[in-house]
Amino acid sequence: MPEFSLAGDPRAMFATAFLAGLVEWACIESLAPHLPDGWQTVGTHITLSHAGPASADIRTRIELVEVTGDLLRFRFACFSGSALIGAGTHERKLIRTSRFTAAMYPQTRRAIARP
Repeated sequence: MPEFSLAGDPRAMFATAFLAGLVEWACIESLAPHLPDGWQTVGTHITLSHAGPASADIRTRIELVEVTGDLLRFRFACFSGSALIGAGTHERKLIRTSRFTAAMYPQTRRAIARP
């Protein structure tokens, strides 16, 4: 289970956006060893309920529940100690990295050139 630590910073807050990021990261890491070279996934949807505060250590349990074509659906639960702090679903799309990069590069170049 991927973990995140707030230990050592008494001002740290584990915001809902951090929880969403942790879930995305956990899905990316769990898929990486199974993807062929030149492929990756991008997040397309997340439904998240942030149910409670977190202490120093957060664990994420993810489960791949459906594969439909290039769409992967996960169910997740996040824990602080034994307390459930968040749960929901996350979808990712399987993409060919070279095609995605080629499609994005012209848009990125135009955005940088704008004053």
